Amino acid sequence: SQGMCFLGKINYRDFVRFHLGEARGDIVEQASGEKKGEHPGYWFYTIGQRHGLQLGGGPWYVTDKDVANNIVYIAHGSAPTRTGRRELIAKQIHWIAGAPEHGTLHVKLRHGPALVPCQVQMLAPDRAHISLSTPDPGIASGQHAVFYDGEICLGGGIIA
Repeated sequence: SQGMCFLGKINYRDFVRFHLGEARGDIVEQASGEKKGEHPGYWFYTIGQRHGLQLGGGPWYVTDKDVANNIVYIAHGSAPTRTGRRELIAKQIHWIAGAPEHGTLHVKLRHGPALVPCQVQMLAPDRAHISLSTPDPGIASGQHAVFYDGEICLGGGIIA
């Protein structure tokens, strides 16, 4: 929803419901596999989301989504555990001045100031395999990955 600021005063959930509809699915506690509730569609939730889950005994956090089976996974507590990923594929990459040579760059995932050292291996002109120096528990398909060499922005793509 961070990228939806163009909606203005339109409610995000109403916008998504209008365009994508609803499809009931399970909310499952990741650690136990226990069903904790139901949701109107995985597309209403983002990794790390805490508000809007409408579950008692919280706080609960969205830790993962199984898109194929319409399951939203959650964890309980102030610091939910989710195994971080060190690998990702970026697609639809646009390089400002051509693809860089293979090597160490920095990548910014999602919003926020953190730049993470990474290795970039081009798979195609607009697709790359990214290896992060440290695991990131919040990586989700559809988020943006922006690449830097120092303070110079080289380009970006979408996490597959």
